[in-house]
Amino acid sequence: MSKTEIINTNEIIIKKKINRLKNIDEEINLMTSGTEKINLNKDEKELSDTILNNDSYIINSTIKYINKYLDDVEKQNLSNYMYCITNKLKGDGAGLSSGTFIDMLICEFFSNKLKKCEEYHNGECDIKINGEEFSLKKINGKSSLALDWSKNNENSIKKEFFTHNIILINTKTSQWWKKNPKNINIDDKTNYTREIKPAIYIINKNYCKKNIKLSSNNKSNSIINEQYVYKIICKSIDDKTYIELPEKNKEFKFNLLKCFTD
Repeated sequence: MSKTEIINTNEIIIKKKINRLKNIDEEINLMTSGTEKINLNKDEKELSDTILNNDSYIINSTIKYINKYLDDVEKQNLSNYMYCITNKLKGDGAGLSSGTFIDMLICEFFSNKLKKCEEYHNGECDIKINGEEFSLKKINGKSSLALDWSKNNENSIKKEFFTHNIILINTKTSQWWKKNPKNINIDDKTNYTREIKPAIYIINKNYCKKNIKLSSNNKSNSIINEQYVYKIICKSIDDKTYIELPEKNKEFKFNLLKCFTD
């Protein structure tokens, strides 16, 4: 058997293994930039490790997996449910309560609709989809984010952040700035006037590690400020690592007593 034939045979074997692991029946692409294909000159182990450990691959396969089980009707229902919670829990200090309820909704909704999904809390991780762990965050338009709500001084400063890829759900269409934010770096060439739409944005943790600078407030040492949240969303849009959600088309009443079952 020639070297080329061995490589092609190994590629087929690896594809079958990955399809079985990922439950995805399609050609496997290594998506470091969204389009770069697998380098067939690698041996089986190196090629397998490269694909399975590649966050871009994981993110793109997760998007395909979610789209496989969530049709337009389910996406509309999700938007309507999230709007109901956000509309009920609003005002000063309601952001955390709303976020907690929507986190619970997303975990239960995904667990119910997706074949392989479970709520899974471990460090930054909140949810596991098709075997992959993600941090889950929600915003309602222009907002900052906290990776956690820890304020443990030295221990918090030494802690490693961006340990998981992030599922960031935005529930509101808005233009965050008409021109630019105040006090931006003179070298910052970001276009801050883009309209941000409701969507499930999946953010690459390695991009965040390299490009996002965390700040602190009185509650957390792991704040992603509004400008950086905007940047990671724009990165997701540019990389096409997001799932669009429709605007709400129906208003539900929020009834807490109906949340309880035997």
